[in-house]
Amino acid sequence: MGNLFIKSFDRAENVYRSMESRGFDGNFYVVEDGAAVGNLNIALLFIFILAPISIKVIELVNII
Repeated sequence: MGNLFIKSFDRAENVYRSMESRGFDGNFYVVEDGAAVGNLNIALLFIFILAPISIKVIELVNII
């Protein structure tokens, strides 16, 4: 049981040191407050949804 505690403690210490060396200070910073949903994003969403649907409809019309 003691060996498990020592391994866990060593691993936690290694994780802490590696995160600290990468600049993590315990806080999560958010660049933007809200999700950026603009007109371009909405237009691209519709294009990527409607393109495969329209291709499938064109294939079905040519078969019938």
